[in-house]
Amino acid sequence: MKPSFSQRIGIETIEKPFLYQEVSNRLRIHVWNFIEKELITPHFNPDFECSRLCGLFEDYIVDYKVLRLDETPRDFNHVKGLFEIEIFKSEWNKFFYFIEFLCAYEAVRFFQPKASEESAVRALFADEEIETVTISNCEVFSKSFNKILEKENSAYRIIGGLVQEITDQNEISEIETAINDNPIQHSKDHLKQALKIMSDRDNLDFRNSIKESVSAVESLVKFLLDDKNISLSNALATFEKTRGLHSCYKEGFIKLYNWTSDGDGIRHALTDKSNVTLADARFMLIICSAFVNYLIDLNKN
Repeated sequence: MKPSFSQRIGIETIEKPFLYQEVSNRLRIHVWNFIEKELITPHFNPDFECSRLCGLFEDYIVDYKVLRLDETPRDFNHVKGLFEIEIFKSEWNKFFYFIEFLCAYEAVRFFQPKASEESAVRALFADEEIETVTISNCEVFSKSFNKILEKENSAYRIIGGLVQEITDQNEISEIETAINDNPIQHSKDHLKQALKIMSDRDNLDFRNSIKESVSAVESLVKFLLDDKNISLSNALATFEKTRGLHSCYKEGFIKLYNWTSDGDGIRHALTDKSNVTLADARFMLIICSAFVNYLIDLNKN
């Protein structure tokens, strides 16, 4: 989704770098549409007891919710309503736990007919190993869920059938600090633009996001050294001599900077096709944000 007019002119805050310990409404809607299309509708049967959803329902009630099966209505609309609550009303951690449950159910019920007597919850969460279940059987749901999680900037992915954190709070804090506490407006603006571009899910332009991240470092060192014409390599060399920047830090960032000028031509020929990915853009945003914060602190000493 493109940034709104209010976000672009600074009245409203831009989107968070990544959804950490939270689930957006967009993410919930995308997940629900997938469940509706791939799980609920294809397996609908007027005779609920003959539907594959009946097995899913029993696992959900008995092992996931730990409720009495004989006190729960057994019909299609009731089950659908329960799943809607899990997707749209649950806390972020319960939301992801339910996603894990669905991946486990896919492995046990839909792709392992011989394992139909095994519970999806026991299969993936029990201490003992159940031989009939293989993690690869979770891949159909997992890949689809991961595409949604990536598109919606979630800090989590499904790996091996379980939801794993791929971006921790420390990384997110570096980005937020570099944007919110950065005293250099030009540097701050570049990082905000990098984040906006990376968050524009309808027009993926990861190269320009990386370009803005790198430009945040360039504009910062030029301002701190009061030299708008100095190159980044010369600026970092000056930081090494006068502010104690370690030579390994200097050389490491210069190599990253050179990468943005080579290969896919991130900083040049921006109309050409590129193999740059969201992972590349995320990495550079985190690295450049952390480096901006580090250089600001180094300049204070």
